[in-house]
Amino acid sequence: KPWDNERLLTILRTHSELARALRKGERLEAENKMLREDGGNGDRPLLIAESAAMQPVLELIKHVGPSDANVLITGENGTGKEVVARTLHALSPRASKPMVAVNAGALAEGTFESELFGHVRGAYTDAKTDRVGRFELADGGTLFLDEIANVPVNLQPKLLRVLETGEFERVGSSQTRRVDVRVLSATNANLKDEAGSGRFRQDLFFRLNTVEIHLPPLRERPEDIAALAEHFLRRHSQRYRKHLRGFDPT
Repeated sequence: KPWDNERLLTILRTHSELARALRKGERLEAENKMLREDGGNGDRPLLIAESAAMQPVLELIKHVGPSDANVLITGENGTGKEVVARTLHALSPRASKPMVAVNAGALAEGTFESELFGHVRGAYTDAKTDRVGRFELADGGTLFLDEIANVPVNLQPKLLRVLETGEFERVGSSQTRRVDVRVLSATNANLKDEAGSGRFRQDLFFRLNTVEIHLPPLRERPEDIAALAEHFLRRHSQRYRKHLRGFDPT
């Protein structure tokens, strides 16, 4: 005292803006940390990505994760597509609901429809009981369709329908069911080329590819090799109860 009102207001505004900037910086740092760490609960996937090539991927995951958009994850085998899918689910409002994974490449064409949509008793010879499909199991949560390029062409219209309307029927049933599911899919194929050749429906490709996340192979991000090696060393040390201290630098 005595104080100058104009100077006091300027100081208060400056401090308020600084506090907001600090809070924003802390929030962004926490979000980035959350993408990289397990969090101690054993549920959150561990996404190890320290290289410059992976920073745009982390940013995209951070922005897309909390949304409800369908995401197509592309990249070579072994680039971590399922880890990214689980990270997207963990960041979403659906995190408390199930994430159900389906490897489309491992399903026989004759069982594909039943696996996804379920069936009722008597639908075919071996259908002795009703079966709940993966879409129903994932209701309220996330369905991860790995190797999506392997979905049979004759079943793609049914997959498109459930993506557009949330509606489907179990095999052998006329009762329409409805689900609320976010679909994440992954492939090592070029779906755009597959659609152009007629092996994959173009409208289904567009429905799945609301956002695309492409993962570069490890040879394009060698900075991550050491961090990945240390991660797997710790994991296997715990699993096999071995005291392993590190790697020979040579």
